[in-house]
Amino acid sequence: MPLFTKLRQTPFGVSCRNDDMEEKMALRKPYEQTYYPSTPTKATLFFRKNLLYQLYRFLLLNAKMLRMVRKH
Repeated sequence: MPLFTKLRQTPFGVSCRNDDMEEKMALRKPYEQTYYPSTPTKATLFFRKNLLYQLYRFLLLNAKMLRMVRKH
């Protein structure tokens, strides 16, 4: 028995029931392409492995945190 069976407002302005979503999920087949995450691009892999970029992001994040701590 679903928890939420009331009508709800969607971002598109159409009301639907939670039961409809469960029916849609039941129609999905396992091991379809939509179940797997997308593969990262070469640029994404490069930035994940690049130590200089990681150091830059680390320092940037720390600077943001320090700025927030100093304000309070």
